[in-house]
Amino acid sequence: MRVDEIIIDAEFEALLPVTEIVEDQLLEKSILASNGPTDPLVIWGDTKILIDGHRRFKVIGTFGLPFQVVYEPLENREAVKEWMLIRQLSRRNLADKSRPRLIANLYQHMRQTRKDEGRSDGNVAEEIGRAIGATKRTVYRNLMHNRALDRMIPVWQVEAERLGINRKLCNGIAHLTIPDQERLSEIVFVENFRGMSVEVVETMIRTALRMQITSPHSKDFASANELPEEVELTEIDPDAYRARRSNKKLLNQKILTAKASFETAKQDINELTSRHYLDSDVLKIRLTSAIGMIGSTLKYLEENIHKRPKISN
Repeated sequence: MRVDEIIIDAEFEALLPVTEIVEDQLLEKSILASNGPTDPLVIWGDTKILIDGHRRFKVIGTFGLPFQVVYEPLENREAVKEWMLIRQLSRRNLADKSRPRLIANLYQHMRQTRKDEGRSDGNVAEEIGRAIGATKRTVYRNLMHNRALDRMIPVWQVEAERLGINRKLCNGIAHLTIPDQERLSEIVFVENFRGMSVEVVETMIRTALRMQITSPHSKDFASANELPEEVELTEIDPDAYRARRSNKKLLNQKILTAKASFETAKQDINELTSRHYLDSDVLKIRLTSAIGMIGSTLKYLEENIHKRPKISN
C-alpha cells in the first residue's frame, strides 16, 4: 500500500489525545534515526482507513519513509472507536493528563453501544479496567476528574489539561461559580504563566482559594461533598498542623520538605524581583504561598521537636 492511498477519517482522528510539540519532535527524530517507524500502521479491514499510527503517518508522508501495514478486521465504526480508545489507554507512555477524557469517551461509547444493542449494561467501568489494565476505582476516579473538567470555564479546561493540574484542585475549581473561576484565572494566569511549572500553578491556586477570593455563592472548596477524597491543603496553611503524635520518619520528611520549600521560596522571590513584577495580587499570592509552606512545616517541627530525628542527606 502506498502512503497516498491511506485515508484519514476525521471522526476517528478526533478520538486521539492531543500531544505536545516536544513529543512530536522526539517521535520524528526517532523515526528518522531508524529510517522509518518500527511499529506498523494499522488499517481497518479493507477500507484503507487508518485507525492507529496517525503521528507516524504524518512523519512518513513528510519524509517519504518506508513503512509496514497490518489490517484489523472490525465489524463496524462503533467497534473501531472502542478498539482505538482501548489501544490508546493501554499505552504505557500515555500522559496521565490525557486519561480522563479518553476514559470518559470510552465509558460513554460502551454504555451507548450496549444500550443500542439491547444488551445488559453490566459494570462498564470494571470491563474498561480489565481492558486497559486498571482497577475499577481508577476508572471511576478518571470519570469524576473529567466531570470536573466539564464544569470549568474554557480557559481552565484548556490549561488544566495542558498542565495536568491534579484531580483534587480541578474538583475545587469546578465547585466555583463562573465569575469566581474567571477571577481565579486572572490571579493565576499572569502574563508569563506558560513558563510556570505545574507545581507553581497548583500552589498559587491553593493559596488563592485559602485567601477566600471567592464569593459566598461558590461551594466551600474544602468541604464540597462531591470531592472523591479529602482535599489536602495543609502544606500551605500555617494553622493546619496541631500537636499530635508523630514518628521519626514523618518528622524527617517534614524537615526535608521545609528545606525544599525554602529553596523554592528563594527561587520564586528571585524570579519576582528580577522580572520586576508589580501586580499586587500576583505578588501577594506567590509570596504568601511560599512563606506559608515554610511556616506550616516549622510549626509542625516545633510541636514535635522531642523526636529528634536523624536527618538523611
